[in-house]
Amino acid sequence: MNNTKILLREEINLSNKKMLLSEQSLALIGDSQYVKHVLGIEMPLVEYYSFETRKKIIEEQIKMQDVLVNAARLSGIATFTVNIVNSIKNLKDIATLVKDLILSPDLMAQATEALGGVCRDLSKKVLGVVTWIKTNVKVAIDGFTGLFEPMLEHVSQTLLSLANKTGWLGFLSMLGFCVYVEYLYQAVFVKILQKGVDYISKGVDFLFSGTNEVLNMFKGFSEFIVNALDISKIIDFLGGILHSAIYKKAEYAFSVIGTVAVILAPVIKKLYWAKAIKK
Repeated sequence: MNNTKILLREEINLSNKKMLLSEQSLALIGDSQYVKHVLGIEMPLVEYYSFETRKKIIEEQIKMQDVLVNAARLSGIATFTVNIVNSIKNLKDIATLVKDLILSPDLMAQATEALGGVCRDLSKKVLGVVTWIKTNVKVAIDGFTGLFEPMLEHVSQTLLSLANKTGWLGFLSMLGFCVYVEYLYQAVFVKILQKGVDYISKGVDFLFSGTNEVLNMFKGFSEFIVNALDISKIIDFLGGILHSAIYKKAEYAFSVIGTVAVILAPVIKKLYWAKAIKK
């Protein structure tokens, strides 16, 4: 009897939460492809969703509803329709793309797959730096050899792991880490490849601690995006690089929007807009 009351109370609470959803949100979560590719929730094989699954869907959609409203406001497009984004030039373009991906599970599936490819390509580039170090750093450099290689190998493996992520949070996680790694590659790793051992020898502490600092930003980013409902705040978080110790020494001009544009360029290129616009 007590169990029945508890279950009934939980169902009533869930029903009250569901009432917070707009008609559009209710329509969206009625699409199993949306639930899978946008919310990132794997659907059960049977048609009936368990209480826990239904609860997770509703709670995630309440967040997504706010993200969608925020993205629409930032994009300057009041209606919840899919618009074509050809390139990323500013925050408005990012917000428009985010809105489009949320509204179309087909686009989100394509975007996460394409961004996974970006992660794998970056992973290869990072491993290229490891190979260069193993080939060219013949003499142990105190504080560098034995520490930097494992760090880069970990970065490479993290990229490969993220490449399999799905849904909205998976997309943001891949985007965030790729932004950090792309910055490190252009600001630090390229200089290692170009200037060699002399560059390494003159900045061991800077290279190791600075790289580690930027990579640690991703841990904070991963925690932040779970509850971040504002696209502009997410982009601002990525801009934390501008306040890092390594940024002041790397002599590399970093633009958050510009780097996001580089990461998303192959993603946008692979999106098939026509089908999404017809819906």
